[in-house]
Amino acid sequence: MEYIPLLFVLFFTALLVSTSQAFKLDVGGSDGWTLNPSENYNHWAGRYRFQINDVL
Repeated sequence: MEYIPLLFVLFFTALLVSTSQAFKLDVGGSDGWTLNPSENYNHWAGRYRFQINDVL
């Protein structure tokens, strides 16, 4: 019974770690950042939901 608080701490730590993620996105898609893109960058950005720690 004395290990139950430790199990709670480990469980909630694992829960928090699994919910925080970051992504690396290539701006403009596979073509990258170009002067005359085939797709408007505002349109490209509208298809993604950016969050803190994402890398562009």
